[in-house]
Amino acid sequence: MSGTSKGNKQNLVQKLSTQTKDGLKIENQRLCKILNDLKKKYKVTYDVIHQLDQEYEQSKDNMVLRYPQLKQMIRQATTDHVIQQAEVPKIPKHKGVKDLFHSTEGTTQVQQPVASKSSSFLQTCKQFAGKSDDSSYETRTVTRNLSDMHKKEIEEDNRSKEHMISVYENKFLRAHNRLTKLKQEFIASKEDLPPLRYKKLKEMIKTVTKDEKLKPE
Repeated sequence: MSGTSKGNKQNLVQKLSTQTKDGLKIENQRLCKILNDLKKKYKVTYDVIHQLDQEYEQSKDNMVLRYPQLKQMIRQATTDHVIQQAEVPKIPKHKGVKDLFHSTEGTTQVQQPVASKSSSFLQTCKQFAGKSDDSSYETRTVTRNLSDMHKKEIEEDNRSKEHMISVYENKFLRAHNRLTKLKQEFIASKEDLPPLRYKKLKEMIKTVTKDEKLKPE
């Protein structure tokens, strides 16, 4: 297949995915799968960081053995396998025109306002005073049939999913950099005397575990 023919087919896929409702549904299903896969894979990486945090806190109860415990924690959190898992996964693209023949039926998870079942204390007071709003809402993840959604809703959901995919790509990159740097600093700290190294180990671990940007969305 010539480069021109291949390019024309890719352009057709892109055109249909941005201009027709069925194309948008197919793209939504693709984005939904990518996002769910990213979340599952990132959980594996974040579980390592979360375990490191828990073990660090637990080690405070045994100051006598804490120094060797800190070293072991870092070794377990920075194995080649762990760091490899933290690499940003490759995002699959359209496979070609054949994607257009996939089923456009299905569901998607969207963020939307939903009537709240419980009222806050302030809301209860307003109700008692007769000044309550007609209803209260909160944002929840709701599963909806793609067929029931308008074209504009699917477009907005696709943009939202694209944004979240980008967010998780950045989390992978940040986690990989954090764990790689932790391993490098751990190796470099072997040149220090135990008292100084002990202090450095604590700071190195906290730099990773207290990074709020690493938490899953």
